Amino acid sequence: MGLFDGWRRAPEADARTDRQRTGDAGEDAALAYLLRQGLELVERNFRCKGGEIDLVMRDGPALVFVEVRTRAGGSHGGALASVTPAKQRRLMVAAQSYLQRYAFPPPCRFDVIGLEAGRMEWLRNAIERPERRRQFRRNTNQRAVFEAIADVWRYHVGRVPWKRFFTNWPDVAPFNSTIIAGTMTNPRILAHFQESADLKLKAANVLAQPIEQAIELMFTALSNGNKILACGNGGSAADSQHFAAELVGRFERERLPLPAMALTTDSSILTAVGNDYSYMEIFSKQVQAFGQAGDVLLAFSTSGNSGNVLAAIEVAHERDMRVVALTGKGGGKIGKVLNDTDVHICVPHDRTARIQEVHLVSLHCICDGIDVALFGDDANE
Repeated sequence: MGLFDGWRRAPEADARTDRQRTGDAGEDAALAYLLRQGLELVERNFRCKGGEIDLVMRDGPALVFVEVRTRAGGSHGGALASVTPAKQRRLMVAAQSYLQRYAFPPPCRFDVIGLEAGRMEWLRNAIERPERRRQFRRNTNQRAVFEAIADVWRYHVGRVPWKRFFTNWPDVAPFNSTIIAGTMTNPRILAHFQESADLKLKAANVLAQPIEQAIELMFTALSNGNKILACGNGGSAADSQHFAAELVGRFERERLPLPAMALTTDSSILTAVGNDYSYMEIFSKQVQAFGQAGDVLLAFSTSGNSGNVLAAIEVAHERDMRVVALTGKGGGKIGKVLNDTDVHICVPHDRTARIQEVHLVSLHCICDGIDVALFGDDANE
């Protein structure tokens, strides 16, 4: 017998109950099975106030919230039927709480693994499947589930954006997979709205002055009988056409048409110049053809680096035109070629979608400013 053998600590007793040991063994078996199927473990035994999730797995781009149910036999419906309405509510609350850590939550689903009498059954999208809805108790109170989720939303963001879904719902209904899928994506949708709103408020202070300068520049040109040419690529091409339509048609009040032209609409010109010369010249040649001294070029480029827009600006300067440039991401090369008589509306952001959204608000501000400059503040006049 060694000198220190008597000092060895006795093994600690397993304080778990038989039920807890059975549950842990079931989770171990379920995890091993899912790993063999190619899923990856993200987190185990996630708990929050009001709910818990046994396994959080990743299946490709999707997060999978897994509930493991273990029963010795099939009495009272077996393992799968033991996912009661109350348990479903706790799962939904826990999933919503877990997703708060993501600014842009990934697609999600609920899976259930049932183990009973040595047999394992894996139900993907368990809440969606008709046979799963039969195994769940039929009287699942959908309203109660979403009221529980609403409590989580109120705690985290202070509001429930999908409250209208509660209107005229039956008090007792089976789970609706479409509504559940929509709930899983709500945080991502809200994040888009929140980021867009925050940027607009931030940009308002930065862009108010250049927008005002753009209004004055365009009003002066239109008052002198000049016109506005607009160009851009992709979504910016759509903005060019949108702006021209607002001036030729109307913005928010009846008035005579104002001369504006989008250089993005004539497919014959665009393809002929692109094919015979280069795509870099599809706008600059039109500025040479239609632009005159005193006209304004409205140039869109979210990056500030669009080569064909840059070429159009250079030709506009050669023809003694003024330029209003709408950019983002610091302004890029366009910001460097503008002169002191031009106007630069540069959105302080790097994400293209957010830049385009602020461009649209800026366009509406310009259209409104032109109308007010022409007709006064009263939209009813």
